[in-house]
Amino acid sequence: MKQGARSTHKATRLPSLRSRYALLSALVATVLVSGALLAGWYTRAAIQDNTDALELSNRARASLDEIRNAVWIADNTLNAMLITPMPEHEEEITGQMLKARDSLDLLRRDPEIQEPELSAHIDALHVRLSDLNIEVLHLIEQRRDPDWVYPLLPFLTERLLIPNINFESAADLALLEIAEIDGRSYASELFGEFDEVRDLWRRMILNFRAGMIRYAGLSETSIEEQEQNIEILYPVIMERIARLESRRSRGELGLESEHAVEVMRTAAQEWMESWETAREIRRSEIWRADTEYLKVAVRPAQQEVFDMLSAVESAILDWSAYNTTSLETAAHQTAYQLWALTGLSLLFLLLVYLMLDRSVLTPIHGIARSLTEDGGHQLPGTANHSSQEIQQLVRAFKAMQRQIHHRQKALEHQALHDALTRLPNRVLLNDRLEQAIQLMERNGGQLAVLLLDLDRFKEVNDALGHPVGDKLLQQVARRLRTSLRGSDTVARLGGDEFAILALNTDGASALEFAGKIHQAISGVFTIEHQNVYVGTSIGIALYPEHGNDASSLMRRADIAMYAAKHQGLGSCIYSPEQDENRADRLSLVGELHQELQNPRNLCIHYQPLAALPSGNAAGMEALLRWQHPVHGPIPPDEIIRMAEHTGLIGPLTRWVLVTALCQFRQLLKQHPDLTLSVNLSAWNLQDPHLPEVVSDALRQCELPAFSLCLEITESAMMNDPVHARELLNVLSDMGVALSIDDYGTGFSSLSYLKLLPVDTLKIDRSFVMEMLEDENDAIIVRSTIDLAHNLGYKVVAEGVETGEVMTLLAALGCDYAQGYHLCRPVAFDEIQAWLERYSGGVPAHLTPGLQAIS
Repeated sequence: MKQGARSTHKATRLPSLRSRYALLSALVATVLVSGALLAGWYTRAAIQDNTDALELSNRARASLDEIRNAVWIADNTLNAMLITPMPEHEEEITGQMLKARDSLDLLRRDPEIQEPELSAHIDALHVRLSDLNIEVLHLIEQRRDPDWVYPLLPFLTERLLIPNINFESAADLALLEIAEIDGRSYASELFGEFDEVRDLWRRMILNFRAGMIRYAGLSETSIEEQEQNIEILYPVIMERIARLESRRSRGELGLESEHAVEVMRTAAQEWMESWETAREIRRSEIWRADTEYLKVAVRPAQQEVFDMLSAVESAILDWSAYNTTSLETAAHQTAYQLWALTGLSLLFLLLVYLMLDRSVLTPIHGIARSLTEDGGHQLPGTANHSSQEIQQLVRAFKAMQRQIHHRQKALEHQALHDALTRLPNRVLLNDRLEQAIQLMERNGGQLAVLLLDLDRFKEVNDALGHPVGDKLLQQVARRLRTSLRGSDTVARLGGDEFAILALNTDGASALEFAGKIHQAISGVFTIEHQNVYVGTSIGIALYPEHGNDASSLMRRADIAMYAAKHQGLGSCIYSPEQDENRADRLSLVGELHQELQNPRNLCIHYQPLAALPSGNAAGMEALLRWQHPVHGPIPPDEIIRMAEHTGLIGPLTRWVLVTALCQFRQLLKQHPDLTLSVNLSAWNLQDPHLPEVVSDALRQCELPAFSLCLEITESAMMNDPVHARELLNVLSDMGVALSIDDYGTGFSSLSYLKLLPVDTLKIDRSFVMEMLEDENDAIIVRSTIDLAHNLGYKVVAEGVETGEVMTLLAALGCDYAQGYHLCRPVAFDEIQAWLERYSGGVPAHLTPGLQAIS
């Protein structure tokens, strides 16, 4: 029985295309070798060696010339790539090296080469050319890594960024504390001193950034100028910090300000030490690894190839000197051989095509038809496969289907869980909280929401670094999980903030539970052989005592948590007295909710964009406005922050999109070339339903996707770059244009931005407004425009307030301008009137210089 099974298995074993091709190739190779042997015998018998040798000499010289020319072209292209890399350089280099190798292979395969010395030289040339090809490909591969090409770059990103962030954060905290104490932001002399130190620091950082831009442009004089500025500004900064320290010694500083002075001095010293090290690296001879590698590796290998070419040519000349007769007979014989090889090649191609058509093309066509007809759910069985390769193809398709299923499961888990701690995230917590509220409402009972954050977590991050902070969060998550009951849920909301949903829990049980958590978190954490201590503040809100919905419970737990933190308590249950300071805010939240239901004071203003250099209107940016009847105009940032904290950001985003798009549709009737820009918040980039909201708004207003441009700030995008990239790819696939807003104020890198499907970079107004007076701002704007254009992006400059700035931007090649020089943000009726006045071309108030450029 077993023997019969084995026989059946052997009988149904499928043939391999590789074996068929190998058999056919072996047959053709046998014929070719046999023909070459016969031709050699005939040539030796016909006393025509001399003529054959002359023909061989000509062919060899031609091949050697091709090899030399290909190597020279590859070398010239390699030099050009090192100076100004272009996309076609790499293809040209590899193509020329392949051409040289093919020419050499053709020469090596020439059956007429029988001289041992010449064959040895050609083999040696093959080795040298292979070595050169390896070195060139290695150089091309290594150049794809900027850190390898410029050893200075990783040092800058790893050592200079953190002190800058620490200095800025400390100065901001001190200014905020002084402003709160004085009651007026710019009233005190102390505020001015801190602000002056921060301004000097930013000027020094600006000189550093401008120096790096000029360094990339290889302008050594400009780099020295920026370094001199840094050397001048640093002592001034340290002197100003010393003044602040003298105030601290006199007891004139608050708690945050005292700590800020220490952090600022430490950060400034660390930054200066790192900058001096970076300067030494820049001044070293080997500041570009690619040119050094070209000198020490590629050039010697290239010289060896040229030397070997000369040696082969000398050997050919020596050999050809002995062969000068019987040229005509050898030429006829060579022609016969070429015709025979051509016919054999054609026959081989025909046989290969017939074999591929029968064994590959026809079965693949059948598989493709099956995939089309039933969606790929049922591929053909393995019985009808004509080869092992087709059978492997079907198995690969089935394996791919299984992988897609597993990836979908992984994506669902990723969308509902925090990537660092593996805990549920805010979305999953809100879903479980709403389900728990419904369960408690049906069956009766209580639940508690505990909101907690870590004390001194920022100090751990600043002192030990973010990797240690991440490991601390992971250990905190593990301790929280071990403290829970099976029915409880713990989630990470973001940063060092966690939330716990405890079912069937009253106030006393919640306080007891909070004490248990506080005790677990207060213990020592050992991370990288260091003992870390943190505390926690816990706020508790109870259902139904403190709220009947998830939003109210989360908000009041947050209020209780801040009350516990301010009172120095480990935990605190929410009480209405804690909420007195937020009465106005809650009132505004309620009014904002009513406005979204029935807008009366909430509206959209529009600010136009002008195309450069023509000056024609090219688009509109929609800006949210709320003219409150009691509090007056509410700043848009406050509206957004309020909506994000209260869960209204989703309805607010939907209302802004629908209102702006429907109004914009009326403008398109008279101005069909306009586009509409709408800003997104950081929360929007975390909302998986955003593409559906955008699609519904476009459908409701009957507008195509390309008429809408969504603007995202650098900081919002860098909060969660992986998720942001995935969401932006979905929006881009829908046809919506994407723009990076306030570019230059964040810390995103072009290496990351070029991976995003964005169409436009919007230069922040802080660089544009002073570019006529500040050369550094002008350099940054010009460099940003050039870099953006090289990456295929359009550029918008905001903050254009004078005609001179607009003229300069047009001369620099900026694509669009926006600012008060064109028009302030105005209501819909006023923007219609503005378009009627300026739809005919360049506005009359634009400068003659811009008109000349146009």
